[in-house]
Amino acid sequence: ELSPECLDGAQRFLRPGGCSIPTSYTSFLSPITAAKVWSEVAARDAAISVGSIKNLETPFVVRLHEFREIDAPKSMFTFHHPTEPGPSAPRLARPTGHNDRSRCNLRFVNEKPYAVACHGFAGYFTACLWGDTSLSIHPEHHTKDRYSWFPIFFPVLTPVTVESGDSIEVSMVRRSNPSKVWYEGTVSRPIALPMANPSGRSYHVG
Repeated sequence: ELSPECLDGAQRFLRPGGCSIPTSYTSFLSPITAAKVWSEVAARDAAISVGSIKNLETPFVVRLHEFREIDAPKSMFTFHHPTEPGPSAPRLARPTGHNDRSRCNLRFVNEKPYAVACHGFAGYFTACLWGDTSLSIHPEHHTKDRYSWFPIFFPVLTPVTVESGDSIEVSMVRRSNPSKVWYEGTVSRPIALPMANPSGRSYHVG
C-alpha cells in the first residue's frame, strides 16, 4: 500500500537518467460475493461493541477462496516511477499528497441471470518492472507461481443485493497526510451507502 511513498524515499539515490524497477503499477477493483469473509469481518466488530464498524471500514489482505466475482476487475489507480518528468528535472523532495488519487468512479454490471449479493470489492495489482516484464495478481493474467501476494478485500458496510442486469457503482479515493495514507470509498448504486473510512478514522497505513 505504501509503494509510492517508499520509492519516493529511494528516488533521491537515483542518478540523472536512471531507471526505476518497477516503472509503474496499476491497481484494479472488482465487486465480489464473499459471505464467509464478510461475516468474519462483521464478527470482529461485534466482538468490539454493538454498532462498531471499525473492521467493516478496514481492507484486509486475504487469500480469497469462497467467493465469486460479480464483474471483471477494472483499473483504478496508476503510479509511475521516477515521479520526475525527466533526467534534467530538479531533484526536489516530493510534496506531501502528490500520491493522493482523486475520486475514481467505477461501474460494474451483474450480467448473471439471477440476483447476487455484493459483500465488498477485491483489489488486485499489476506491476510493470521493465519493458514487457511484469508481475501481476490480476486474475486474468496472474504471474505463474506468484503465491505470496494476496488480493485486498474492501468490505461494504452492509451486503448489497444486485438484481440481474443492474449495476454496481463505487467511488474510491486515496488520501494522505504527513503521517499516514488511507482509502475512502462508497457505493452509490444500486443503493447508496455511507462513505467508508472518512479521514482514515478506522484504517490507515502509517
